[in-house]
Amino acid sequence: MKYDVNDPGGCKFCHIASAIGGIIGGIGSIIGGSMASDAASDASGAQVEAARLAVELGREGLDFQKETFDVSRADLDPYRASGGAALGTLNDLFIPGGQGVVQMHSRLNELRARRAMLARTGGQAPVQAPAQSAPPSPGGDPNVARVRADNLLLLQSEGGAR
Repeated sequence: MKYDVNDPGGCKFCHIASAIGGIIGGIGSIIGGSMASDAASDASGAQVEAARLAVELGREGLDFQKETFDVSRADLDPYRASGGAALGTLNDLFIPGGQGVVQMHSRLNELRARRAMLARTGGQAPVQAPAQSAPPSPGGDPNVARVRADNLLLLQSEGGAR
C-alpha cells in the first residue's frame, strides 16, 4: 500500500509520528537547555571559587611581604641607630652653636692670637717647656692635654701664666 503524504486521509500514522517527533525534539531541547544551564552554573561557581582563591593568595602574598619588610627593618636597626648618632656628631661639628663649632672657633681664635704674637716678636716666640698637667683620664680625649699645653704656651708668650 502506498501512502501519500499530501493526502489528508492517506497516512494516519504519519501525523502521529510527526507529532511524536516534535514532542521528542521539544523534550530534547528542554533537557539540552537544562544541561547547558547546569554547565553555566558550574562554570560560574568555578569562577567564584577561583576569585576567592586569588584574593586569599593575594592576602598571603601581602602578609609575606610585610613580614619580610619587618625582618629587613629589624636587621638594619643597629645601622640606623649608629647613623643617627653620627648625624648628631656631624650636627655638633658643623651647625652654628653646636659644641664642635664653638671649639673650632676657640681654636681659630687661639691660632690668630699666636699669629699676632709671632708678628709682634718678629717670628721668634719664647720657647718654654709646658707645665706638667695631669695626664688625661683613661676614657678622656687625648687631645685635651695638647690643647691645655698649647693654651699655656700662648698665655706665657702673651705675658706670663697665671
